[in-house]
Formats: sequence, C-alpha cells, structure tokens
Amino acid sequence: MAGFLFTALGAGKSLLRFLLETTIGNIILISIACFLLIWKLTADARAEGYASGVEDMVAVNEEAREEWDARIETLETVMTDGIASITANVREEIDEIEIVNRTQILPSIEREIANDPAFNNPECVISDELRNLLNGSTSPEPSGSPGADGGVSFALPRSSASG
Repeated sequence: MAGFLFTALGAGKSLLRFLLETTIGNIILISIACFLLIWKLTADARAEGYASGVEDMVAVNEEAREEWDARIETLETVMTDGIASITANVREEIDEIEIVNRTQILPSIEREIANDPAFNNPECVISDELRNLLNGSTSPEPSGSPGADGGVSFALPRSSASG
C-alpha cells in the first residue's frame, strides 16, 4: 500500500505536501486528528476508571479483611469458651469420681478387709513388705511411681500376729 501511495503522489511531491494540498489528504489528516482526540479522551476516561476501580477494589478488600478478622475473633471466642466449658465439665466429673472413690468405694473396701476373718487368722497374715506396698499405693498424695502390676492398694492396720 505504501508503494501505491508514493507512486500515486509522484516522485517530486512529499507526503506532507500531499496531505495538506489534496482533499483526500485533508480527510486523512482530519481522520487522524479525530482518532487521536478520541483516543486521548478515552485514555483519560480509562485512567480515571482504572483509578476508581482500584480504589473500589481496595475498599472492598479492606471491608472483606475487617469482616474476616471479626469472624476469626468470633470463632476464637466461641472455641475458647467451649474449651473452658469442656475443661470445667471434665474437672467436675473427675472431682465427682474422686469423691465417690474417697467416700463410698475406699471405705467399703477397708471395712470389708477389716471384717474379713481371713485377716484375723494368724496363718493368713500378710507380710510387712506387702502391707507397706498396699499402704503406699493408696495414699491421697502420690508418693512415687505406680505399682508395676497396676493393682489397687490401700492402708491396712498392722496385724498383731506379725509383730
């Protein structure tokens, strides 16, 4: 196309002279000027729209971040309260088990042992070592490592036969 334009212009005419002196050249110049004007106006509008869009996106992101942070705080509060409630319930259950153990089970076992005729028989007396192991494993405060057999033991009075 460029070759056709230059051959149509002739060898002695320049492109600028052709555009300024001919009707087609004037139409081309006016078209280019209109195109540049429209491009400039739309470029400014695009830049303003882009800046506005960026500001809107930043505002939306800030709102989303605030909402996200509020949800996280709410979840943390709910989870902390739930864990505290569960911990309190478990502590209450443990305390109830310990109360039952101290008030019902342990005295019943001690009473049964005290009333068992086998323990009053001098031939059936337990050794001092076994009695000490039994006494050590039932102290209210743990006084060492648990027994190897995992059994339950409790304090027994000294037998008159064991001396």
